[in-house]
Amino acid sequence: MKSGKLMSIRILVFIFTLSFGLRTSAHCSDCIIVNLPSRTIELFKSNKVVKKFPIAIGKTSTPTPLGKFSVISKDVNPIWYPPGKEYYVLSGPDNPLGYRWIGFYGNYGIHGTNAPWSIGHAVSNGCIRMHEEDVEELFELVELDMAVNVTYDRVKVYETDQHVLYAKTYPDVYGYKDLEMNDIRQALHPYDLDSLISPSLMQQILSGENENIALAAKIDIYVNEQRIPAHGLRITNKTLVPIVAVAQVLKIPIEIDSLSAKAKINNQIIPAIIGTKHVYVQKEYLQTIFGGSYNYNNTTNTLTCSIPVLYFNNKPIAGKIYFEQDKISISSIDLLKELEKSPYKDSAQIKHLEDLMKKSNFIDLNTFDFYQKYKGFVYCSPNKIRIEISLPLNTATRND
Repeated sequence: MKSGKLMSIRILVFIFTLSFGLRTSAHCSDCIIVNLPSRTIELFKSNKVVKKFPIAIGKTSTPTPLGKFSVISKDVNPIWYPPGKEYYVLSGPDNPLGYRWIGFYGNYGIHGTNAPWSIGHAVSNGCIRMHEEDVEELFELVELDMAVNVTYDRVKVYETDQHVLYAKTYPDVYGYKDLEMNDIRQALHPYDLDSLISPSLMQQILSGENENIALAAKIDIYVNEQRIPAHGLRITNKTLVPIVAVAQVLKIPIEIDSLSAKAKINNQIIPAIIGTKHVYVQKEYLQTIFGGSYNYNNTTNTLTCSIPVLYFNNKPIAGKIYFEQDKISISSIDLLKELEKSPYKDSAQIKHLEDLMKKSNFIDLNTFDFYQKYKGFVYCSPNKIRIEISLPLNTATRND
């Protein structure tokens, strides 16, 4: 297309055959993904699907080529030269290209159509047809050099506005490949579901062509008013929480034993569910690990966690905090462990705590006088999510 001109010539006949290996789709930052079995176009912006449109694709004898391409031209009111004819058709109701053309490889392009009934079918000479209003909208959203990936994914995972994930399989429109269990796992992998959903549900996906099969709900998790970067998942009746991400927000150390599927956190060992991307624990264990309060909103699929964190000399430490009405208690064992790890430990403090443990495993922060015993103090934030113990350290034993 010459610079400054809006019209261009497009020929809907292809004198060569392109051969590409089958490719699976991948999320991309800013791109167009054309998936032939589902006969859809998805527009990605910043790794998210912002638009999805139905399309028509090439018929079996002139299939739409697979591969990675890019937008090479954008034309308004394209002219059509019928194959083998000496005349041309100007833009208008008789032009099968419609009123927009987005070229992505040679004579292949995405365009409108004067046969809207064909959308959803494999009928073209290899180009991609769209409803006129759809292609005009897409035309304004794409730029030259934007990636165009034409894929052949027979199973796709979609996310609803309510963050519900479901899978759908599609027919082998060109007879390219049978659907296999590995295709199912590959489609589930970006959502960390390939190792989490049951084999029976995978089999249901494999055999359920054109059915929408619910998989899970993605959960936004807030810990002490901070949203964690990883999503939780609600699968059947289980709410799974990515425990490493929670520990990182709280700045609490965590150890994962993948072989035994256990997580050690806050001086406790609990069962873990090992995903391919994250390690999860069931929501019910959060109360056991941390105490605190947890509110799950079914409408928004949001889990809000208020988790009290114990700080020792301005450093978060492993230790559970116990609340009983206005009474706040901590484990004397947890505090003793922290003192013993300190390079500036005070033997008198340790001896006093050891004696205290013989009487009780808990320290009531409301009644225990830290200033009298250790010349220290206790601070509790108004929302009770930060409990801080500050003790003067014995600098005589420092090994600087």
